[in-house]
Amino acid sequence: MKIIFFLLFLTISFLLLSCGDSNTTQPVNTADISVSNLKPLNSQIEGVYEAWVSIETSFDHDDEAYRSLGRFNMSSSGSIVDTSGGAFNLNIGRIGNINLTEDALITIEPPGDNDTLPGNIKFLGGAKNQQGNTLVFNLTMGYGEILGNISSQFSSASAEYLLASPSTGDTTQFNRGIWFSKTKNPPTVSGLTLPTIPDTLDWTYQAWVIDSTVNGGIYNIGRFNASLEVDDYQLCQHTPPVQTWPVPGNDWIQPNCPGGVLPDITNLNSGIYRLLITLEPRFEQGTALSKPFYIQLFYGNLPPSTYGTVLSLPNVSAGTMPSAVIRLSVSN
Repeated sequence: MKIIFFLLFLTISFLLLSCGDSNTTQPVNTADISVSNLKPLNSQIEGVYEAWVSIETSFDHDDEAYRSLGRFNMSSSGSIVDTSGGAFNLNIGRIGNINLTEDALITIEPPGDNDTLPGNIKFLGGAKNQQGNTLVFNLTMGYGEILGNISSQFSSASAEYLLASPSTGDTTQFNRGIWFSKTKNPPTVSGLTLPTIPDTLDWTYQAWVIDSTVNGGIYNIGRFNASLEVDDYQLCQHTPPVQTWPVPGNDWIQPNCPGGVLPDITNLNSGIYRLLITLEPRFEQGTALSKPFYIQLFYGNLPPSTYGTVLSLPNVSAGTMPSAVIRLSVSN
């Protein structure tokens, strides 16, 4: 009888063990990210990138609905790294159920911003798209919270300009100013066909002149939101101006202006200058404001020309627009 009870005990034990947790596979959340045209940021000047996903909450999708997946940067070789330069992996520890996610963002978090909410430079975004057990977030600047359909108009936009110094009223000094205009006399016709960026969004345009013979020879033309508006930089022109044009542009007439290490611009016809229009984070801080951001819309040489000649600036936006893909999966 003892033998029978012993054998019965072994059989029950075996059955219990075979049905236990040791043979049960728990679902595991995994995540990965891939990027295109993201460039390294100077963490001391520009900040770092941060990835986020929103969770369905009663907060009506405000910033408190977002959960950070981690901060990262890009290496000089083009790989994604953490803020210390090591390997980067998305942190999904704060997401219990990935199916409750709604959309994803990548922001630029400026130096000193260490809170747990997305900063005010929203860089890329996209809504979830379910593909089997995987949620795919295709992130672009065309997402509604970034630039919406404005970004789709960059590739067809054009930029024309001429050399002139309207603030002087002197046509012999035309080679000391540059303006995005198609006419040398009022009424001024804008040479830009860029879409207007509402000032409620986190981005704006900025134009630059670059001296190819000087290290760091970058001259600010000014920031603007629309093709037919005065930019925010009106220094260096003749004071008081004889004329003002309602388009982006600048005259370099005042001596030692802008000063510092930059030599005065005396002849934009010399063939040593480049012209650039960038897309800039509206809320940049400090010295980041004096450095062109890497999303270039137009760029080219500034060739010698005669007074009143309208020149075209090549559109390079197709090769500089960034994107990213975040994938969240459940695997057994």
